[in-house]
Amino acid sequence: FSALEAGYFGIYMACGKGKLTEASNSIHDIFKDFKNKKFSKENFTRVKKMMQGQFSLNIQTNEDYANLYSIPFLHGKNVDFQYEKTEAIKNLSHDDFLKQIKKLFSNKMFTVTVGSEKLNSRSG
Repeated sequence: FSALEAGYFGIYMACGKGKLTEASNSIHDIFKDFKNKKFSKENFTRVKKMMQGQFSLNIQTNEDYANLYSIPFLHGKNVDFQYEKTEAIKNLSHDDFLKQIKKLFSNKMFTVTVGSEKLNSRSG
């Protein structure tokens, strides 16, 4: 979706009825790992390169190009907003990233389940 800094992200997961709790617990365990284990500098560098490539790919169509400039402008940002954010990611150090990732995954998380089987409400 087109947004500047929504403050949230989501994971879409499809699974069979009998695997919902197990699959949800696995995702929460991954988040715990992000919070409690070091994200290697090698993976950090790889993700930054992937994000830079994704940014370049995201401006390949007229619609994407229009969103790149129009969404920030409609929110009162300057025309270079997306470029500046991309440069900030490029210049982000591994140590600063580790601090931010720990902070992010220390926030309360919520699970929303859509389907025929209910999952006990979980936060953490």
